[in-house]
Amino acid sequence: MTRTSTPTPTSAPTPTPKTPDTVSSHLTRLVLRTARHSGLREASTAHLPGLTPDALADDSIRPPTASLLRLWELFTAAAPAPGAGLRVAEGAALGQLHVWDYLFTRGGDLAAGARLAAERLHLLVDPSAVMTVQEDGALLTIGYSSETPWTGAAEGIHEFVMALILRRCRETVGREVAPVHVGFAHRAPRRHRHLVDAFGTGRMDFGRPANSLTFLAADTRGGRPADPTLTRILAHYADLLTAEARPVPGWWERFDQALARAVVADGAAPSLARLARTMAVTPRTLQRRLGDHGTTWQRELDRARSAHAATLEAAGTPTAAIAVRLGYSDPRALRRAMRRWTRDGTVSVPGPRTSAGPARRTAATDAKDATDAA
Repeated sequence: MTRTSTPTPTSAPTPTPKTPDTVSSHLTRLVLRTARHSGLREASTAHLPGLTPDALADDSIRPPTASLLRLWELFTAAAPAPGAGLRVAEGAALGQLHVWDYLFTRGGDLAAGARLAAERLHLLVDPSAVMTVQEDGALLTIGYSSETPWTGAAEGIHEFVMALILRRCRETVGREVAPVHVGFAHRAPRRHRHLVDAFGTGRMDFGRPANSLTFLAADTRGGRPADPTLTRILAHYADLLTAEARPVPGWWERFDQALARAVVADGAAPSLARLARTMAVTPRTLQRRLGDHGTTWQRELDRARSAHAATLEAAGTPTAAIAVRLGYSDPRALRRAMRRWTRDGTVSVPGPRTSAGPARRTAATDAKDATDAA
């Protein structure tokens, strides 16, 4: 009897991801770190959206799938030897990929854990990817496929995903279980001895409809006893992460956040040159981008200082202290600035600002922001 699952929900239906065409920051950090250790220069990836240290430091931000695919292409092209994907999997110690790792390895037996991991595969990779678990009598097969665009790095990506799944399988059962067959969706490489050594079997096919690992069902028994309470807790936490996930901020949102941080940190007004360095552009480019949004550096600086002053005032900070924190010589200078902000319409209004910026958007501005969302 054959049983295929993609998979069975744990309790309530799994939330639908609201971040299509994105991937996990945990996964992106893992690939980027391995690529750096293998010799890929930082300058090679500096232009890729979502790969900045600030973006990758926030676990709730999901970098674009396109950026990770391009990173894989650069990594595999620069790798001195075959097996780039295997090297990434070697660095994926349990916990490196956050809660997904524990859904896989704490779900009870291997089939049950794999189903939990498949159910919330979107925590790790592009939501278009599919992981299947098929029980067919004496065999257990775990499959993986994705609708992401085909890339020259497919070989490395597929090797990584299947090596990662094998590693989590072994961690689940607590021993070096080996598959009886491995299938890869990419074409056969010139040599694949490294894959035979890594997967523990020479029964390997290429050019398959999907990637797959097939085990003898008897080899997959064992591991920790199932803990339904822990499973529910992990699944609930995973669903909270799904709900909180968001794509990489656009150019305007990043500028807004950087300016607000600089105003708080500097006390006195931060310089245009400093913000330009933070945004990785020249001062002239920053001024031009602000102009594209129908505003100026001075207007945005005033708006940020006004917002910070309002926050301090709401917290009960004396006017004299606010003046010092904002870099004004005395309270009168601050009051004059506040009157100017009111007159010019730059006084901060409570509540979040729109990520589109202060000006009426155009198709050209939107396209430029998408290009510059690095």
